[in-house]
Amino acid sequence: MARLGHISCGYHLINITYYEYSIYISFHHALCDGRGIMPFVETLIYYYCDLKYGKKTLPEGVRLAGSPLLPGETADPFLQQYDFDQNKEFINLSRDAFAILENVAVDERTNYRYEVRLPSVQYLSVCKKNNATPVILLALLMSRAITKLYPEYDKPINANIAADMRDALDAQNTFKNCVKSMILPYGREFSQKSLTEQAAEYRALLAAQRDRDYCRKEANAMIGLSDKLDSLGSYEEKQKIMSFFEGMSLNTYIVSYLGKFNFGENAQYISDIHFYNSGTTGLGINMSCCGNFFFLDFKQNFPSDKYVKAFCVELEKLGIEYTASGKIPFITPGDSIIARK
Repeated sequence: MARLGHISCGYHLINITYYEYSIYISFHHALCDGRGIMPFVETLIYYYCDLKYGKKTLPEGVRLAGSPLLPGETADPFLQQYDFDQNKEFINLSRDAFAILENVAVDERTNYRYEVRLPSVQYLSVCKKNNATPVILLALLMSRAITKLYPEYDKPINANIAADMRDALDAQNTFKNCVKSMILPYGREFSQKSLTEQAAEYRALLAAQRDRDYCRKEANAMIGLSDKLDSLGSYEEKQKIMSFFEGMSLNTYIVSYLGKFNFGENAQYISDIHFYNSGTTGLGINMSCCGNFFFLDFKQNFPSDKYVKAFCVELEKLGIEYTASGKIPFITPGDSIIARK
């Protein structure tokens, strides 16, 4: 893979490489987020399959190379402060959560991932039965699995969910980063409830954290940090502030759901789709959907398979079939944009 932002790839922030039957699409978070890259991926796959397998019906919503940009597609949603109801009482959830033993930074550059594939019909059937969404069921099963690995856990187990703020910020079409983190805690009292009850509680928690005013309040905090950085006179001063965030870790684990890729009839030619990066601390789970399967990527800075195995045990209890890979060591290149000491 190319080193994004480097002269070797013309300073580009997107790069395409391939090997045998795999296409690798590298993108830089300084340019866009996961939802921002999805339209590019969908268009790229459409053209590839058109050349390789013959023309199919263009999936609704997928754009061609000559299609115009959507209104506000290049807009930056963090250039101005937002109005919100300051008298509203907002939810307050603690990030003081249980930390898995491996949630510590290490010097080793190599990261590890495990790939899990689930039949979407089975998985969604269990979701529907328990009034859960794909992300809610994933978080419930992973947190339950962690309680089995750490039966003496003394703090809530937090699933930190990456959430899209586009609707709340009236920036529905922007490809730029527009996400925040939501919390789904799993404690001892909560663990005694049924799966359906747990799912209902998680739905309420997510709704409270997606509240329009709450999202705008949090966006203003992010903008405030940017304004503070802009007020500093040197790159070194800016780095000093941001180094505080580089050392932070989110307990207990992170979940990111990219959604379902719109490949139309061409989905039949895609066996797997995965998204991942190295250089993160602890445990993260990336989830996506394509064709008839959900794909989970357990990405870690440690080699142990105990978390993915414990998660798969919970799948078995619900009768959900799966296939799981072995350990996959990997490194994604660092960028050349920030001079790190």
